[in-house]
Amino acid sequence: MGVMYVICPPEQTDWHVELAGFADALASRWPQAEVEVPADAPHPTRAVTWTIASGESPGRWLDGSLDQAGQTSYLRGHPELVADYALWLRAAEPGPRLVLVSDADGALLPLLPATTAREVVEFIS
Repeated sequence: MGVMYVICPPEQTDWHVELAGFADALASRWPQAEVEVPADAPHPTRAVTWTIASGESPGRWLDGSLDQAGQTSYLRGHPELVADYALWLRAAEPGPRLVLVSDADGALLPLLPATTAREVVEFIS
């Protein structure tokens, strides 16, 4: 679970997540998440960071962040939670082309509206 996964557009674009509502939407979807928006001491590259821990299974967790540009999510954690986040983001942001990138080997998985959790988990595993 040490591999980092990145969700981003595959090419340069003007699209970005609206940062103002992102943290609230994230906390609404995962009420158990610890979401931080460093307003007083902004991080130079991250606008929002979060940790999601599943109380049901101690080994199920997800650490993530969204960059200051609102275009790139960085994820590390349980494959099912990575898939859950990827599909949630895809549904929330249906317009732009997005890909899931494995930091381990640079492999790409296009995140299409029809992409399933199983496809994401198989890509990660």
